[in-house]
Amino acid sequence: MTAYDSKLPVAVDAMGGDEGPSTIVDGAIAAASLDGMPSVLVGDEKLLYRLICERKAQKQLDNGLLSLYQADEIIGMDEKPASAMRRKKKSSIHLACQLVQEKKAVGALSAGNSGAMMAVSLFTLGRLEGVLRPAIGAFIPSKSGVTVLLDVGANTECLPTHLFQFALMGYAYSHHILHVLTPRIGVLANGEEESKGTELTRGALALLQQTDLPQVGHCEGRDIFTGSVDVIVCDGFSGNLVLKTAEGTAAFLMHLIKKSYEQAGFLGKVGGVLSRPLFQTLKSKVDHREFGAAPLLGLCAPAYIAHGNSDAYAIRRAIARVAEQGEHDLSTHISALIQRYQYLTK
Repeated sequence: MTAYDSKLPVAVDAMGGDEGPSTIVDGAIAAASLDGMPSVLVGDEKLLYRLICERKAQKQLDNGLLSLYQADEIIGMDEKPASAMRRKKKSSIHLACQLVQEKKAVGALSAGNSGAMMAVSLFTLGRLEGVLRPAIGAFIPSKSGVTVLLDVGANTECLPTHLFQFALMGYAYSHHILHVLTPRIGVLANGEEESKGTELTRGALALLQQTDLPQVGHCEGRDIFTGSVDVIVCDGFSGNLVLKTAEGTAAFLMHLIKKSYEQAGFLGKVGGVLSRPLFQTLKSKVDHREFGAAPLLGLCAPAYIAHGNSDAYAIRRAIARVAEQGEHDLSTHISALIQRYQYLTK
């Protein structure tokens, strides 16, 4: 496996997302101008160029931090992934992944059809040797920093060996990207006792206990936020429910706090102004946009799936995440762990 050049641009599907190309372009411009992160925007070149000119960002094209790549087709948000992957070989998702496969980009990012992005990136970039199933990772704030949760949607039906490998991939991400010295691994269950959970979770835990990796055993949903565990594994059905619930809860709490200030009269408004810095700090800690997108781990190169409703800030942060994974050559570290413990998954 050849490491990807960290100086390469991130290939961005510029036609995906609920808000269309304008939001993607805004995010890429911000990543280029504020972070120095290069991107190649894949889509309708004429439309993308016009949007860049409207934002007076031609300088980013001239200095190479932005470039354009023509795609003649778009995979719609409601299209069936498998069918779209077969029929639309010139789609913006497909060509973004192809640029990565050809070593012309460090990784791919899409806020479009998530199923199509999973299917195309798996087909184009390929799985790392020994990986049974790639998994989508998510990042949830905790008292000690960030908890990596996986899988959150790629695999709804799993075997213990799948969860075991998810743990290895999450461990590598936490250690090499989030810089946690010795990430602690837990298996999501309905109680901490080893007798709790299901055949799936007990089987995954039994495999983890045969390694020298730090693990806390079974953990509950509340442990995601306590900071007592750094990586939590589960099947994609459970993980997606946990993730969406956490995001919804965070947004609801922010809404309640804001409403409380608005309804508290003059003194409440004064208090709101005085506490605004603290409120902004709190908001940044629970804002899912800070991570921008979710990585599809277990592939030979970075592939990230952003929310369909991502705004420009989320796209900017997602571009940084893709580049960071490429810079740290995460695939090599995941591959080493998979090979090290391959005897447990045969």
